[in-house]
Amino acid sequence: MGESLVSIVQNIVAPNHFEEEENDESPVHVLIVDDDTEVRQLMYTTLRPHVMVHSCPTSTEGIRQINRNGYDILLLDWKLEDGMTGGTVLDAWMEMQKGPVCVVTGSTPPECLNGLFSKGVRNILTKPFDVAALLSVVFYYITQVNNVRRIGILVKKVCRLEKIVSKQRLYLYVLLLAVALLVGLSGFDSVVRLILP
Repeated sequence: MGESLVSIVQNIVAPNHFEEEENDESPVHVLIVDDDTEVRQLMYTTLRPHVMVHSCPTSTEGIRQINRNGYDILLLDWKLEDGMTGGTVLDAWMEMQKGPVCVVTGSTPPECLNGLFSKGVRNILTKPFDVAALLSVVFYYITQVNNVRRIGILVKKVCRLEKIVSKQRLYLYVLLLAVALLVGLSGFDSVVRLILP
């Protein structure tokens, strides 16, 4: 009964506490759907050193890839030559993946883009776009994807600990998880350092 707050926190954050530690740093997977070969190739070569990238020239192939593989981020041309808009691909994405989406468009009128943010689109880049802007958006998404993975790992740990500890200690773990969510995961390390000697 005399387990201290320090040892409880150490049990949460200690990497060897569980037999197998989940890896939140697995590669982030990006799907590019764009019918413009030059733009698609530019995005591919720009992102390839940082993430796993797959590209498709048509909405049909994009939907096939979404249904077949797991992706973390979608870069989507809104006006595709195969007769479909990016909306068809976006619907398939939101049904299967629900990760960050950036629409890349050149000639789509602004009134056609209204409402995209409520459908899960987080950014819109206008062609021709600056490579630095593309990298900025994707790096922000990578941070979000990795934070979601870390939160998932913390939740799994709390669920596993429920089997090990009493309910009173479980409430403390949940409280610490709430603190992690409130201060952000980078701030969580600071909170743990304040608690630990």
